[in-house]
Amino acid sequence: MKEKEFTKLLDKVFDRTKNTLLAKRNEYAHKEDVFKSFKNGTGFSLHTEPEQVAWSYLAKHLESIQSIIKKLPNERPSEELINEKFGDAINYLIIIEGLLKE
Repeated sequence: MKEKEFTKLLDKVFDRTKNTLLAKRNEYAHKEDVFKSFKNGTGFSLHTEPEQVAWSYLAKHLESIQSIIKKLPNERPSEELINEKFGDAINYLIIIEGLLKE
């Protein structure tokens, strides 16, 4: 991949993941606390910290990405699947960073 193509990819990934994160935030968070669902998750999950809850969600996507990679070269993932799994993983990393910095 050439530098110009990579820059276009970065722009697409950043735009897509930001839009997804903002849309999902409206479903799972509150204006007063964007991490509310992860904090609430400590009440019914096996974890005591919201960062741990978010890590569990991230781990599910990482396992899925690993599975996609293991199937190569025999099975190529669709662009839609790549966008979904990698976008979700990126967003969970952003959420974990935000929780740690809060």
